[in-house]
Amino acid sequence: MFDRMDMPNPTHLYDLLESRWENVADGFAAVWAEGLTVEETARRLGADLGSATALTLEDIGLGFEGDEMPGDEDGIILVGPWDAWTLAVQIQWMDVTEEPRLSELSRDGGRAIAIGWHGDGRRPPLGHANLN
Repeated sequence: MFDRMDMPNPTHLYDLLESRWENVADGFAAVWAEGLTVEETARRLGADLGSATALTLEDIGLGFEGDEMPGDEDGIILVGPWDAWTLAVQIQWMDVTEEPRLSELSRDGGRAIAIGWHGDGRRPPLGHANLN
């Protein structure tokens, strides 16, 4: 059992993201997919694996300043392992939190859980899919 003193600061992950990506308050999207490899998760999310570049969370905001910023339809995802799950964080846009992406991630009996926010408040905060 955790003592309140043992628990991390509740904003720790947000603070970490904000320290690496100053525009995180404008929007954020993440999805967890059960039982898939990193590559399969990225593929089901529509990523071009041929354009994949190895990055860490520290590099999450690279290319999002000034003239280097991608076009409106060029979202970027960071996908990595999370125990028996994979975690995908999307930069720009929120496709990973919406249908048909959630159903695609869970189509073989797995589960997918998504959360996101948009600065204008127009997006639902939580989504899930569990297809058996």
